[in-house]
Amino acid sequence: MAWPIGSVESGNLIHNHTEGHSGYIADNIVGVINDNKPRATILKQHPNFILIFVGRNDAVQNLNVSKSVDPLGGMAETLLDRCPDAVILVAAITTNRDVNVAAWVAQYDTA
Repeated sequence: MAWPIGSVESGNLIHNHTEGHSGYIADNIVGVINDNKPRATILKQHPNFILIFVGRNDAVQNLNVSKSVDPLGGMAETLLDRCPDAVILVAAITTNRDVNVAAWVAQYDTA
């Protein structure tokens, strides 16, 4: 059986632990992964499944696309180094009705 792990509790489920951080941009997430603060210790629990959903806040804030894409490779390498047996899935950024956000996501997807 799989047990969720994380420093954040969210929602009404019995096992509602997650490591999601509302409002974080790609650089913030890289900072969480690379620091040694308590929330970064989640990787010391060696999760066997990691879902990365990053880029949505970067898109909404209209940040530089390449600045948002660049950290992803290093993020994946760090996660694989610390959790070599983990399956890592990178989620696609969901569509948005805002034309500017949709254009940003299209650039992000091709980067």
